Amino acid sequence: MIIARVELDAAQRPVAGRLVVADGPQQPFSGWTELFAALQHAVAAAVGESAS
Repeated sequence: MIIARVELDAAQRPVAGRLVVADGPQQPFSGWTELFAALQHAVAAAVGESAS
C-alpha cells in the first residue's frame, strides 16, 4: 500500500508543491508533468520494494 500526500503551494500557478510519501523522501514539483512523474516514481519504488 502506498500512503502519500500532495501538498500544494496555493501561491504558485498552475500547480506547485511537494509529494510526501510515507517512509520516503519529499519530492518537490512544479507543474502537472512533474507531479505525475513524482507519483509514477513513488509507485515504481513501492512496487520494487514489495517485489524484493
